Amino acid sequence: MDNLASLQQTFDAKAFRQAVATLRSASEIVVAGMRSTASLAQHLWFGLDKIELRVTRVTAITTETYDHIARLGAKACVVVIGFPRYLRELVELLDYAKRRGLKTVAITDSAFSALRADIMLCAPAESASFVAAHGAVLILINALLQDISALDKTHTLRALNRFEAVADDRSYFHTA
Repeated sequence: MDNLASLQQTFDAKAFRQAVATLRSASEIVVAGMRSTASLAQHLWFGLDKIELRVTRVTAITTETYDHIARLGAKACVVVIGFPRYLRELVELLDYAKRRGLKTVAITDSAFSALRADIMLCAPAESASFVAAHGAVLILINALLQDISALDKTHTLRALNRFEAVADDRSYFHTA
């Protein structure tokens, strides 16, 4: 609850709008998160993929990850999700993307994060446990997905209708 209250108090609407516009207009998006943030990267990737944006997820950084980043065009964007204790691999990947001249977005805990991106989206993940509390982060990611999808409603509805048609055809979901 404290994390949600903190997100509400510290929310940077300008950075959020920049992230929405940057991701919507990107030629390709790479979403990276590892260890405890791998599930958050998966969630963001799934939402972006569902509305048919060109997106790749990275949950383990290898030499192939760097090969992929090296091939990205100037209009691509790299999103890195990380919180204290910031993983060296995520910091280095973000630095590499910036050196390549790519647009970068970090979803992290504060402006003082080791993950220094062009656009910083901050959400607290404080916890009294050894496990980070990512509830506020998930709300931020869901809001990001909602606003990205709303920027081009025609494209989004077409993509979601295609998804539903495949889901119906393949019986993805249980019916009573």
